[in-house]
Amino acid sequence: MIRIFKKRKITNTVVLTVWQKLADIINRKARKLADYLNNKAATVSRRTIKIFLIVFCIASAIGSAYIIIHALQKKHTGYVVTPIAVPNHVEQNNPVLEDTAIVQAVMRIEHFKHWLDSLHQRGSAFYDSIVQARPGLLDSIQFIEQYYSSKK
Repeated sequence: MIRIFKKRKITNTVVLTVWQKLADIINRKARKLADYLNNKAATVSRRTIKIFLIVFCIASAIGSAYIIIHALQKKHTGYVVTPIAVPNHVEQNNPVLEDTAIVQAVMRIEHFKHWLDSLHQRGSAFYDSIVQARPGLLDSIQFIEQYYSSKK
């Protein structure tokens, strides 16, 4: 039979050995905890364990029955959506406020665009590295400028 897909051989990489060591540590801790709990349980009689098990089952059944009965008795009308209160300083007609912080931010963005344009005109490699590192930067700047100018 011809095999189309070959089975990959797993090589011991650093990551694989780290995961194996972590798994070994976790298994040792789990075994230590299990031995500790077995030693504690060995001192308790079988009758005491049965009593605790019965008490736990009864308490769980009572708790479950309470939750079920409470859920069935409560009249649930569905979810209610409440409107969000609009703060007093927001004007409904003009979503973009003529706030000094917004104007300053737009001016900083325009200054940054002007700086990028000057780098581009000089043919700077720094401009190319910025454009490669942040591919959507110029589009974002253009979008912000268009949005702000349309809301003026």
